[in-house]
Amino acid sequence: GLLENWGTWRGAVCTTVSHDSHNLTVFGGNPKDMAIAANAVIKAGGGMAVASNGRLDAILPLPLCGLVSDAPMDQVAEQFSHIRAATDAIVDWNPPYLVFKALFGATLACNAGPHQTDRGIGDVEIGKLLETPVLSSQ
Repeated sequence: GLLENWGTWRGAVCTTVSHDSHNLTVFGGNPKDMAIAANAVIKAGGGMAVASNGRLDAILPLPLCGLVSDAPMDQVAEQFSHIRAATDAIVDWNPPYLVFKALFGATLACNAGPHQTDRGIGDVEIGKLLETPVLSSQ
């Protein structure tokens, strides 16, 4: 793991809302929940998902470029409410809204520290791409 001091994760969050490149990004405490969340987002064509204890807890499909929903606003609001509640249950941060700011910011390549880019994990402080292990969950 590249991220330290991010609290205890009892599940995983996956999102395609990840600046600058909007790649699929997964944060979590174990590979099984990370795979469940990632596969749900892939199946939805983009969006956000939360998984814990080996099951999918919430999903917000964002099929338009992984950023925008074509569903009615009230449905999107309800789905995001479920995403937020599910995230609150797996991450021990207060206040909970900082989780999303941190997740989206962790992929912003111009910020200091390691960040996901289209070319791999880059660190602007040292000006290099980092060696990154690729894990597979079957």
